[in-house]
This record gives sequence, structure tokens and C-alpha cells, in this order.
Amino acid sequence: MELVAEQSAPAIQREPNALIKYLRHLPKTFRLQARSDSGAVLALDILEPETARRKANVWLLCNAGNLLGAKNSELVITDRVLWRFDVVLTSPGRGEIGIIGKLCLDAVTGEAVLTENLVAGYRENADKLSAR
Repeated sequence: MELVAEQSAPAIQREPNALIKYLRHLPKTFRLQARSDSGAVLALDILEPETARRKANVWLLCNAGNLLGAKNSELVITDRVLWRFDVVLTSPGRGEIGIIGKLCLDAVTGEAVLTENLVAGYRENADKLSAR
């Protein structure tokens, strides 16, 4: 069996199972179309909410803490398109404790939109919630 692949995935040509691995790592997206009052049409391929939530959880794990999770996706359209999530503090013994903040991801790239003192704010709010 011969696999045809773009240059961005040369490993597929050497290893048949690499195709499955490659496809698993492609972001799942859908097309968002909007029309302005002037009639201009904007079309973007944006991440599906579940894919964005998973990226948010990875960002939280790597940058803020292992007891935090992303919930309740909300698409926000301003000068850019964002996925906004509630950041939830959890505990192995108590389950979900409560919301300690918000995290926004760029809906196209999946990159976290960072604000000054974001992680410090999560920690401060988590300390307040866990003290109750």
C-alpha cells in the first residue's frame, strides 16, 4: 500500500501506522460564517468546543495546576474569535469546589489568551475557595 502525503507529514510515507497518529493530532474544526451589516462575509475554520476545552485543560495542567479544569465553553466574537471557559477548582476528596476564573483560547489557533497575573489570580481565588 502506498500512502500519499503532503510534505508536512513525511513520516506517513515511512510508517503506515503514522497516518492514524497524524490524523489523531489534527485539530477538529468547523466553519464559522458571519455576515456584517455592510454585507461582508467572514468565514473562519475554528476549533470545535470539545477540542478547545481539551487544549484549555492541557494549558491549565502545564501552567496553572493539576487540580484545575475547563468547563462551560462559550464562543465570544469581538475583534477576534475566542472560546471562553470557566476555570474550575477540583479536589480528589471534595470533587468540584467551584469556579476560580476564566480562560480564553483563540478559536482559530487554540493558543491561550493571557492577561497579566492570570495564573496568580487563579491561585488567589483557589486559596479563598478551598479555605471555606
